[in-house]
Amino acid sequence: MNFAMNPNLYDDSIGLLQIFLLVDIIIVFAFIIWACFVAARITDFRSKLKKRLYAISILLSEKKDIIVAMGDFFVSNGIKLSKTQEAAINCLRFLTIDELKDTDVKTVETTIKDAVGHVKFLASTNPELTKKESFVTLSDSLHDIDNNLRQGIAIYNSDLLGYSYWFKSPLTHWLFYIFGNRAKEPLN
Repeated sequence: MNFAMNPNLYDDSIGLLQIFLLVDIIIVFAFIIWACFVAARITDFRSKLKKRLYAISILLSEKKDIIVAMGDFFVSNGIKLSKTQEAAINCLRFLTIDELKDTDVKTVETTIKDAVGHVKFLASTNPELTKKESFVTLSDSLHDIDNNLRQGIAIYNSDLLGYSYWFKSPLTHWLFYIFGNRAKEPLN
């Protein structure tokens, strides 16, 4: 039997079915393209966040070293440290900062701020020592590192906004959540 010649075998419902399938294929294809585009943006921002976090780790490590050097400066100039001051500086001395995770930064910053408070107290109670050139150099270096650290954290938080935007994009949020991407908190 020749189907092309018999008009009764061609039904309009088959034409509608083909149109429906074509529209479904287009929608699925558009979703795949959207998901790939969003995945590329998320991967780009994750890479940027990782680089920024590495830079922050380096700055925190340098800040830690300067605070320890300031504590050693006071000790070498005959200042007796209290047990809490000595414990805070020793805590920094044995603190290892390699590559921090975003969840570790706050803890490290708190430890460093505690030691900074003790060093500032030592500086305020011994103003004659703070005028020495070696302490002024350490103090200037600490100030520069603090500025760079604030700038690094601001850039990290800016990139985090971009990451969060793409992570929360419609239709793909659940897909990226399944593959291990999680919402992140900004650094302080």
